[in-house]
Amino acid sequence: MRPGQYTFAPLMRGMVDAAQQPYTNHADDEDDHRGHRLRAIFISDIHLGTASCQANALLGFLKAHPSDHLYLVGDIVDGWQLRRRWYWPQSHNDVVQKLLRRARKGCKVIFIPGNHDEFARGFLGHEFGGIEVREDAVHTTADGRRLWVTHGDYFDGVIQCAKWLAFLGDNLYEFKGYPFSSTAFIRSDVALNG
Repeated sequence: MRPGQYTFAPLMRGMVDAAQQPYTNHADDEDDHRGHRLRAIFISDIHLGTASCQANALLGFLKAHPSDHLYLVGDIVDGWQLRRRWYWPQSHNDVVQKLLRRARKGCKVIFIPGNHDEFARGFLGHEFGGIEVREDAVHTTADGRRLWVTHGDYFDGVIQCAKWLAFLGDNLYEFKGYPFSSTAFIRSDVALNG
């Protein structure tokens, strides 16, 4: 199959299937409601599928901050990296399960794909496990203002006119960051154990 928007259809189906499997992290069954319930949370650039993704920090944030609306505004899954090298640890599954659980419990979850997860644009107008996939959305604030929610890649000249340059930049960024990610891991390990 030629790489493209349908290359990741099995991943999307797998995310939905994961929601139907028993969740193994029982310590996370109940959300920590220290903070008050928020009307809306806007999250972007998670980059699930990369080693630099801060999945555990995101899980902690979501656990501590319940909301009525959750907008996933692009680059949630890094399809560019996954095409080159598959990286999907359990913590990334845990994030997907947490998002699906949010939707099941009544939070309106809207996923607006970005350039790194553009494969999901082939599913605009669909719903997966209660998560709506949309091109954009309008959120109404408590005081009645309307906010247009979209991913910025539509306004990026490099993405629109010279996508090859964006892919090159992404590859260089990954190459440049590789030695530093090892250093960060060592530093965090020393901080935890030292």
